[in-house]
Amino acid sequence: MRIGFFVTGVAVLPDSESNVSAHVQIPLYSMKLLRDAGHSVQLITTEMEPGEVLPACMPSGVPVHEVIDARRKLRGRSRVEPLKLVQQVWQIRRIVLRERYDVLHFHGSCNLPNLASLVSCAGVKTPFVATVNDSELPRRWWPLRRLLWRRVSAFITSTEFVRDLLRLRGVSAEVIKHGIVRNIDAELSTPVSRTRYRVLFWRDPSLNNGVDVCLAAFDALASRYPEVSFDAAVRNDHWEDWTPKFKELAKRHPNVNVHVFPYTGGVSLAQLLAESICVVLPFRKLSYHPQLSVLESIQLGIPVIVSALESNVELSGAGRNALLVPVGNVEATVAAIEKVLSNGPWASRFATEASERSRAVWNWQGYLSQLEQTYTHAVAGAAGGLHQTSGCSDG
Repeated sequence: MRIGFFVTGVAVLPDSESNVSAHVQIPLYSMKLLRDAGHSVQLITTEMEPGEVLPACMPSGVPVHEVIDARRKLRGRSRVEPLKLVQQVWQIRRIVLRERYDVLHFHGSCNLPNLASLVSCAGVKTPFVATVNDSELPRRWWPLRRLLWRRVSAFITSTEFVRDLLRLRGVSAEVIKHGIVRNIDAELSTPVSRTRYRVLFWRDPSLNNGVDVCLAAFDALASRYPEVSFDAAVRNDHWEDWTPKFKELAKRHPNVNVHVFPYTGGVSLAQLLAESICVVLPFRKLSYHPQLSVLESIQLGIPVIVSALESNVELSGAGRNALLVPVGNVEATVAAIEKVLSNGPWASRFATEASERSRAVWNWQGYLSQLEQTYTHAVAGAAGGLHQTSGCSDG
């Protein structure tokens, strides 16, 4: 089968090849699995900026086609520019007709089914599949959008949470769970002692990621546990002024450390995780489902403290695989960290069992066959004139 993937924003800056979001990791690894199974795969992505490179998870030798980015980015937000959107649609149309894909798989946010529908309206008969792992379902002009979405042959999502959201809006989606892509152990440049003495927050320093909760919890605990290192591994996002607040906290507490990407002094994320007693991820809002930072930390065998929010509950096995705390609750977060710090043997058993349970559900076994089956049904439906029967329902 000849399969195209459309994924926005694949390219990264040098030294960030392993630091890519889930919406890039999952489709690129899917392409590798499909290619290894004998399929022909190609990537369509938005234009790379000067100096950018492809990420480490990009399968070697896969053809890459670039199209214009129709989004205008401003302070962490993006807005579609209509003229650029028209240009993007026709560029994708040209590529699909030239390359003669059996199926084109759009992977990313809830805006991509809109794009797929517009390409279909431009006279492309190729069946389209859309993976949606975004809970920001559009509300404006939804009846029109839903009509457009009927041009998509099949919808896929990774979590029951997003599947149920789509179902409430009249969209049927198949859940295909995946594993993790990043091999963090393999990223260790030098052997580490594996002595665990850190409490780690590793996310962008934003309110959506609960940076304020983490700051308050670290402030409350640092003086009580001077032998523990409270670490934040962050990117310096200038549009939210939280990295300086972490640095201010580090000045007050000698055992609070801030590592701003790209890390210096031989520090790496793999090393920080290998030396972590627990990981704290107090999200207020999830941009992607599931959050790979949660899944990766659980499967590394580290106790994870995470907010009881949306698909986090699913990842945590309703509290069996991670310690759940209410969203925005500093006191509960502090109590959960103290529970781990004060009961090492229990925490070790909890993390080991959580890793095993998580790997039994979130893995790549069966993923490829489910994906191939979805493609086969989409192609058969298109050949028989049954356009997007598994997409939007009338109910």
